[in-house]
Amino acid sequence: MLDAVLNLVAEFILQIIGYLTGKTLIRGLTLGRLAIGDYGRRPFSLYWRVSGRTVLSGDLAVLIGWGFWLALAITSIVLFRQSMPLDQ
Repeated sequence: MLDAVLNLVAEFILQIIGYLTGKTLIRGLTLGRLAIGDYGRRPFSLYWRVSGRTVLSGDLAVLIGWGFWLALAITSIVLFRQSMPLDQ
């Protein structure tokens, strides 16, 4: 029972981190032209238009946020391995 509760809490925290990272990246890279919908709204569409403005899904923001963290982790691992001396 405790394991299920801890998994639920960890998944919730990871979703929030991904959403906030994706939201920040999208707003920064598009200079505020794209809006981000609330997380969990319109689950079957990636984007929609409201008053002529494109709104991206919160789920898409989570995917973009975690894609960023994955790319950062892979880059860090590659750079760390290249900086290690070969004689070890």
